[in-house]
Amino acid sequence: MGSGTTLLAAEQTDRICYGAEIEPKYVEVCIERFKAASDKPAIHIETGLTFEELKETRLKETKMEVIHVE
Repeated sequence: MGSGTTLLAAEQTDRICYGAEIEPKYVEVCIERFKAASDKPAIHIETGLTFEELKETRLKETKMEVIHVE
């Protein structure tokens, strides 16, 4: 998916887009660009959470891991 250009083109032309990206930083860039161009939420398929909810959950989990490291 890279920076999300294909996703944005699909959104603008009312088409369905399926994509995959293994690099987390590009996933975030793609989602942020989509959010800026669309009023639709970005939903994580496995959890059903919005991008913001998932991000918050993962940040909390990371903080908990740091707290418990000895």
